[in-house]
Amino acid sequence: MSRHLKHTLLIALALLTAACGKSIHTESIKPKVLLEPVQCVAVMPFENLTPYPRAGEIVADFFASELYARRQFRVIDRMEVQQAARQVNLRIPNRISSDFARKLGEQLNVDGVFYGSVSEYWYPNTAGTEQSDQLLKGDEPAVGVNARLIAVETGEMLWSSSASRSSYSVFADRRDPLARISQVLLNEMVDQLARQMEGRQINVGEPCGGKLEPMDGRFHGIVKSAQTGGPVQKAAMLIKEPEEMRVDVNPDSGAYLTPPIPAGTVEYTVIADGYEAVKGTIDVISNRNLEQDIAMTPRAMAKKKEVVRPAIVGGRVLDAGGLPVAAVVRFDPDPGFGPIKTNADTGRFRKEINPGSYTAIFTADGFKPKEKAVRLESGQNFFVEVTLDPVQPEKPEGAQLEKDRIALQDQINFVTGSDRLAESSYPALLQVADIIKKNPNVKLVQVEGHTDDRGGAQTNQRLSQKRAEAVVQFLVQSGVEAGRLTAIGFGEAVPIADNSTEAGRARNRRVEFTILEQN
Repeated sequence: MSRHLKHTLLIALALLTAACGKSIHTESIKPKVLLEPVQCVAVMPFENLTPYPRAGEIVADFFASELYARRQFRVIDRMEVQQAARQVNLRIPNRISSDFARKLGEQLNVDGVFYGSVSEYWYPNTAGTEQSDQLLKGDEPAVGVNARLIAVETGEMLWSSSASRSSYSVFADRRDPLARISQVLLNEMVDQLARQMEGRQINVGEPCGGKLEPMDGRFHGIVKSAQTGGPVQKAAMLIKEPEEMRVDVNPDSGAYLTPPIPAGTVEYTVIADGYEAVKGTIDVISNRNLEQDIAMTPRAMAKKKEVVRPAIVGGRVLDAGGLPVAAVVRFDPDPGFGPIKTNADTGRFRKEINPGSYTAIFTADGFKPKEKAVRLESGQNFFVEVTLDPVQPEKPEGAQLEKDRIALQDQINFVTGSDRLAESSYPALLQVADIIKKNPNVKLVQVEGHTDDRGGAQTNQRLSQKRAEAVVQFLVQSGVEAGRLTAIGFGEAVPIADNSTEAGRARNRRVEFTILEQN
């Protein structure tokens, strides 16, 4: 265990009992027999969806400390992963895809990879008191954490867990609500995973994983005469960065292949007796061999014609996980050929363009636009790789007024087997109350409770009736006139999905709002 992980474990234990509030969990986990082979794991930085710059790293460190405390996995913590990546000039994106996690896991020689995300949000809080029927209202902070475990060998998702937790009065001086609440969530999440692995104890002090190999790239192509199309004799490519090197071109075929070069933008110059030098740049990509053909103009031909030769611009558009994107590339000012579509399978594009300064604009459905300044010289070959960030979908309103009902985006949830409302349903119900209060033409709303078919029909009918009445009581306490509400329980009698599956039963357990009277 690294010194960093030990330090994090001590902080985690100190924070464990500091948060208050209640947690809400959803989990998916594979059988223990599939988890048994996974002993050496790496913990990636969590995706940070909060306003705090290092929240993803902090939560990943807490998560690693919780794993280490259970002594069921040998752990490479977040800092060790990032240090290994920096040594080979590998950038770990904020949003980690399953493909990226698996590939990096293969490089690290681990059995599994944990990764996830952390978010912080606010929602209106209502909480009753035993002394008064009055509601205490105010904004309540909450933290959400998602975590996943992927098997490196198979790519199978072995475990995923989502949890959220709220807390009152957490923003006191010198306190960090995100850290405190996240720690409690992670403790509970890892406890659930540990129960599935109950009985397994391994020697966490044994070596785990290996070192990342340098992730260099190459590029290759053909150097030919722009006049004849044949190979150029005695041509050579000069590369300055990261160190000066000379790559000789095959005089018979015009082919060249660079040695491994660290990933990044590389400037090159191709020279040959009797030809104009060709300068260009290319973005070298880790573990890839890019193609870059080069056309050289004879000096006599260049002087005779005295014309400006077009440049060639090409590149590739990828998502954050390194997968190709079907995108549209536009240049400003317009060079005269309009938008360029990238190849949907490879993400590549290539086009001749007049020399000059442009702004390349990359757009794609579901992604944020990105711009890149491009300056092209006469005859230059220019290659650029662009990574597009996904557009975060806007969360729809929790409740909407329709013709004869109030529609919900989220289900109203209750504590299992009871008529007590789950705190996660308060925001949606407050929006329902707000809609009714703002629409006096809505005279009577019927709150309808429904269940799945587990349990007896009479029991389900009584439970659905009590749940509908609990919703009515909440709405009345939120300021809706009691005379505008009525409750009815249908039990299992009106399903909207197949009760033979868990997903279907979850849809059938619902509360609906039907408008019976309106002006």
